[in-house]
Amino acid sequence: MLLIDPNEDHVSALKKVLSQRGCEPVIAASTKQVIGLSEQRHPDLIIVSLELNAGSGFGVCKKLRRHPTLSNVPVFLVSSKATPGVFENHKRLRSRATAYFRKPYQLEEMWAEVERYLPLTMQAPAGPVTIG
Repeated sequence: MLLIDPNEDHVSALKKVLSQRGCEPVIAASTKQVIGLSEQRHPDLIIVSLELNAGSGFGVCKKLRRHPTLSNVPVFLVSSKATPGVFENHKRLRSRATAYFRKPYQLEEMWAEVERYLPLTMQAPAGPVTIG
């Protein structure tokens, strides 16, 4: 999994929980790194924050959806500021994310979405864990 989020606390918490469940999260420091790391690592899933220091999660979704080999990678968009209406509008676009989560969110909710898109041998979350 590839994670891109300027919120270090969110990344740290998510990385810890995902690592405990058998995932191998890789952190991208910038939007520019997302495509390069994705081409190198071929992630099974990308989790990107809408609020980035340079650019936005919407822009990352657009770049990924236009990429010849990355367009089918599931992208989860997370945000602490987006309203449900903002997410609903983005869902109508060709560059839409696969799933949307508003911080803070329950890891179990995200895990249910992960399982819809990936063949997992990873352990599901045990008990409620709030991320964000």
